[in-house]
Amino acid sequence: METLQKNDLIRTILSMPPMDRIDIVDKVLEGFNSNNEDDFEYLWAEESERRLDGYLNGSIKAIPSNEVFQKINNIK
Repeated sequence: METLQKNDLIRTILSMPPMDRIDIVDKVLEGFNSNNEDDFEYLWAEESERRLDGYLNGSIKAIPSNEVFQKINNIK
């Protein structure tokens, strides 16, 4: 989904009454819970292969771990 579509969706949801937002969150979480562990493993395997291919062909740059952890710590 494009970022603009996601941002529009988020804005729309946030403008809804709280109970409607809770219903949406429940449905989204339910979708995660309905997938079994094998589906997640398959999806992560696909994603890791995509990232490795991107790194090897130069379309994705590696970020040193210290930079990654610094960004994570700054989010808190």
